Amino acid sequence: MLRELRALPAPLGLRQPGLAPALPRHRLPADEARQRIGAVAELLGISALLERPVGQLSNGQRQRVALGRVLVRPARAFLLDEPLSHLDAKLRQQMRAELKAIGAVQHTTTLYVTHDSVEALALGDRIGVIRQGRIVQTGTREEIWYQPYDTEVARAFGRPRINLLPAVVTESGVRADGGVELPVRAQASPGTDVLVGLRPRDIALRGEGHELTGSVYVTEVLGRSVEVTVRLGTGEQRVSLVAPGPTRHAFGRTIPYGSRSGLRTCCCSRPTGRSDRDDG
Repeated sequence: MLRELRALPAPLGLRQPGLAPALPRHRLPADEARQRIGAVAELLGISALLERPVGQLSNGQRQRVALGRVLVRPARAFLLDEPLSHLDAKLRQQMRAELKAIGAVQHTTTLYVTHDSVEALALGDRIGVIRQGRIVQTGTREEIWYQPYDTEVARAFGRPRINLLPAVVTESGVRADGGVELPVRAQASPGTDVLVGLRPRDIALRGEGHELTGSVYVTEVLGRSVEVTVRLGTGEQRVSLVAPGPTRHAFGRTIPYGSRSGLRTCCCSRPTGRSDRDDG
């Protein structure tokens, strides 16, 4: 089990007692213990640090050592409780990639606790969403992404946040504010009020798919991409989309836009985000 990294015992070498203290109670032969330490150290890229005093390690190196002390133990499952929460963004991204590689090599069941939706999507084969101590939804990353249980789950994953459009179910799909018609198959009878979810990265300024028309409200240039907020039709409803940068559109200019490959949406008739399931 690995909790949030605070500190490591100092200032002793890593081989003794860095990774080695995790092994004595397992009573492994000395040769096997050395092999396990060497294999985990190589996997984490800390082989050259085994004899270095802990006080001379950076935060990222200390995090790898703490993780190594968990992985070096023979175990059927690992519990990692927000192991990256105290690292900066660059180190989190690097360690996230290493954890994914470790999972592919060791094939050990791992329960990973995190408040970061990016970590959950990147590392989880299956994801469980917990709210107020109850499991609201479990599923693959694709199920969580495209079939969220309610609007709170939908908003929790993805940056920019999902667009949620108030709409009414019709015979041919749904009609959003501003008279916008969307060819969405809603599992509800005509006349039912629903919320239609559109992921910003599933909408393009140009391309094939269902075409909509709106006017540019604001643009935000973020390096290689641009976040564009568009006012739908004749109403005041706005949607956000991500376009490849640099893209320049004047305020108020009318532009066509639509989905990249068919309209990928989620239709939710539970806008409050409260779970009405009886099971935990």
